[in-house]
Amino acid sequence: MNVFDFTPSFERPTQALSLVLESFADWLSGITRSPHTKRTYVTQVNKFVKYLKEIGCSTRQDLVDMQNDGRKSLLLRRYRGQLKNVGGCSASSINNALIAIDHFFDFLGIERVELKREIRSLSTGKALSAEQEAHFMRAVTSQKNCRDRAIALVLYRSGLRIGECAALDISNIHIRDKNIVDLVTVNGGLMERRLDCERTCVELSLYLRYRRQMQSSDREALWINRDGSRLSVSGIVYILRRIGWQAGIDLSAETLRRTGFASRQKFEAHDPELYDRRIVSVPTEVDPTVFL
Repeated sequence: MNVFDFTPSFERPTQALSLVLESFADWLSGITRSPHTKRTYVTQVNKFVKYLKEIGCSTRQDLVDMQNDGRKSLLLRRYRGQLKNVGGCSASSINNALIAIDHFFDFLGIERVELKREIRSLSTGKALSAEQEAHFMRAVTSQKNCRDRAIALVLYRSGLRIGECAALDISNIHIRDKNIVDLVTVNGGLMERRLDCERTCVELSLYLRYRRQMQSSDREALWINRDGSRLSVSGIVYILRRIGWQAGIDLSAETLRRTGFASRQKFEAHDPELYDRRIVSVPTEVDPTVFL
């Protein structure tokens, strides 16, 4: 396939945008995101390019012309409105689409549009009740696989999204002592999380000792499956569904995330110092031997 030579000169500015999507997917390999996130970006940009074609904007030069006369911002606002009002997309889906479009503009070498993101409220979402939380913890304890116990507790204590959890590498984890685990992830930006939980530390330490004994095709991945490759998002979904079934609750990573946030807010209301301890600066390079 003939595509743009994506240099500042842009030798073929009138080539159809639909013909460069494969090159965009290759370009994404140079940015730090999880494979799942990159696939999502490609899907979202594919939809955006189809929308552009429908309104008569099919080349990079068309986008440049719209930018020069101020129409590009209006275009993005209308597209956001279509996702929300016609497509019925959630705030998270709309924001993910806008982020993907930002990267597409970077790939094309044209200026991004600073567009206000949709507000996503955690307070209105579903979280586990105190009784369900107790059932969840009992179900986690009953898991025979130390990896599955560690995944559930990390999701519950960290507030990570499922894609961020799947993308964790061994170097992202730093166990400071029996009570504290620090997570450093790069997925849409640097995030530093401190987990003040002895139980999580114990399960992570146990899993990491087991992990280092396993033969793996991916030496960096934290969570791996039986064949030694990185555990996928769908694999984590399956684990959570099994734990939820055993606990008698409808369980997902997002439910755990909301429950964890709600629990921390309650504790912080009684002890404000916990808020200062929740997010800290930690080393970006971690010696794997600390896990032994």
